Amino acid sequence: MFASTATAPEETRTLALDRHAPEWLQDATKFKTHAHIFNPVWVIRTLRRYEGPPHRLLDPLYQAVEEAAKEAGSGFGRPRGAGRFELAYLAFVFSRHPDVRPWWQTAGRSIWRSSGFKERPSYALCQRRFAELEHPAVIAAMEQVASTLIQLAVSRAQGDAVQRRSRPAGKRRADDADGSRRTAPGRRDTRA
Repeated sequence: MFASTATAPEETRTLALDRHAPEWLQDATKFKTHAHIFNPVWVIRTLRRYEGPPHRLLDPLYQAVEEAAKEAGSGFGRPRGAGRFELAYLAFVFSRHPDVRPWWQTAGRSIWRSSGFKERPSYALCQRRFAELEHPAVIAAMEQVASTLIQLAVSRAQGDAVQRRSRPAGKRRADDADGSRRTAPGRRDTRA
């Protein structure tokens, strides 16, 4: 009875898979093998690494946050202090805490420092700024930043694969085929 009265939504949101073909990256979801580096601070530092020229990865997000703050009526007063709540918000998302307060109480100093804060802001301010980040323009900007970061990772992974294949066989390391023990140029691998 209910199924016959239900109507399909007039507008359907297109998924990313509808717009772009999926890409396959080897070991892209093996987070446990890199858990020591894949943490909220790593995410913030990685995003900040691409903050300036030539990428300017975070510019769309920063602009969307400023617009959302003005719409909320909090963008016209005293200038905001140093620190980016949108980066701290990403740390909150990666923490898997269901609520802001327990995360805020346990968030380490390194999260706030890497987000640009000199000290931890008050809980009330943190809650208010996180609520501003739920604006549709900010969500769209976060999706754009994630998409651009993924594109950078894909291009870098493809470039690494091409670079590994282009090295003469005598110059390759024995364990470089699986990429498990690469080091920076000019540095020796000290692991046993």
